Amino acid sequence: MKIKTFEEYLSSEIPFYEYDNENFLDFLSAVKFKLNAPFIHVTGTAGKSAIVEFLSNIYTSAGYKIGTIQSSDFISEKSAILEKYPGIAAFFEKNWKIINKFELTISEVLFYFLLEEFNKNNFDLLIIETYMGGFFDVTNIDKKPVLAIVNNAGLEHCDTLGKSVSEIALSKCGIIKDDSLVLLNSYDSDIEFVVNEETRKTKSKLVRVAEFYDYNIIDLEKLEIGYHPFPKFTVNSSALYNRENVACVLEAINLLKNQFPVTNEQIQTGLNKPLSFGYFDVVKKGEKTIIFDKANNPFSIEKLCKSLRFSFEDTHENASILFAVSYEKNLEKMLSILSYVTHDIQLTTFDDDDARDEMGFYLFLQDYSFNPDFKDALNNILASEKNVILVTGNEKFVNLVKNYVNTL
Repeated sequence: MKIKTFEEYLSSEIPFYEYDNENFLDFLSAVKFKLNAPFIHVTGTAGKSAIVEFLSNIYTSAGYKIGTIQSSDFISEKSAILEKYPGIAAFFEKNWKIINKFELTISEVLFYFLLEEFNKNNFDLLIIETYMGGFFDVTNIDKKPVLAIVNNAGLEHCDTLGKSVSEIALSKCGIIKDDSLVLLNSYDSDIEFVVNEETRKTKSKLVRVAEFYDYNIIDLEKLEIGYHPFPKFTVNSSALYNRENVACVLEAINLLKNQFPVTNEQIQTGLNKPLSFGYFDVVKKGEKTIIFDKANNPFSIEKLCKSLRFSFEDTHENASILFAVSYEKNLEKMLSILSYVTHDIQLTTFDDDDARDEMGFYLFLQDYSFNPDFKDALNNILASEKNVILVTGNEKFVNLVKNYVNTL
């Protein structure tokens, strides 16, 4: 195989992603790649993207030059990759021989490109989110992080990561290198057991995020959290579930205070910055309240529903849900959790190759209606007596609906 352009590579039969990075590690060794900056490695089933954003906002507010990689940076749409990373085509042409030799996946080429860009920019600290799991994840390079964060583990990507929470937790523990500093943000006994064992085997130091701390939602706009040894902070988020993510972030900052010191004022400045769209964003349309949330697996859907019930009373009678999801997700479990909020769930789809269409919802059409046009479905809900509308299931879908709502 001799593919000399990135456009040809995107059009070839090379897969986008494979959950086995041994070949990629061999590639990095062959090109003698060394990452210049220290990095925090974050894994987990839900919340890891928020943790990356919170940490980046805080450390940037403290004057550090921060580079980040989030799972959303691994774009699978071909045109979107070239649009977001215009330099990747020239980068590929420069390295096409060695890339062809190792037959790197598209995501590996993308990650290698980002790593080389990091080295050029001389960052003080990198914060890297795993793409899927941990042990075989494309982001799991052969370098010890200054902090490995295992945020949680739930039943997601079971065909790849494992059939039980314990197996999935073990997979995510793959980011733990010998003599690491590990932060665990989970109170599940099965997960704790697995992480304990892995830190023991690797002779690593394990720290747990404190289970008890003060928190509250103020006027449906701000999260307030008091986590020892810090004073109370307000967070630019109305999502109750972000209390766990912020607690994890504060513990991480405390653990790294000698290497990357920040003041309480700088922490508050960072927490005042907005997160990217889709973290329980509340939009008012007349008397209607629309919540946009990019939760896309049962674990994150469960946290979302708890946040919804905490912030809004009588949701079962007053709420409606507009829901779309991709094929690989655990649809049955997600709908089961959502039904505890309300049975008024409108299934729909969106323009994406992986999006479930009507046939993808076939087994649930007796319980819930399907409308192929999400705009029409939303308009019907807006015309109903429901006061609270939740839009969720997929990040791209949530953004499409948001853009449409902005035109109303």
